[in-house]
Amino acid sequence: MQSKTATKFCDFSTFIHETGHLFRTTLGKRDQEIANEWARRSFGKRAVAEDGRWSTIAEEAFANAFVQYMKTGEFPDIVNRSAGIKKIFVQFKD
Repeated sequence: MQSKTATKFCDFSTFIHETGHLFRTTLGKRDQEIANEWARRSFGKRAVAEDGRWSTIAEEAFANAFVQYMKTGEFPDIVNRSAGIKKIFVQFKD
């Protein structure tokens, strides 16, 4: 996604959603391990492939949860189950 296109044609929620995808892919090694474990626990072992690629359902759930947290400051239920993911979201918001 090109930032010029994103800012010209999307609303705030879409922008934050797409930022959530980008944010997940730029996590440090330890945070990515935490995120991978969250995805596997939430969506099964096939949520994260051997090469690190996430399934669509896990990827979209992460981005949607990120949007909700950024908009409301509250964690959706799927995130409340993981102290590690909560910490990652808080670090990004700070």
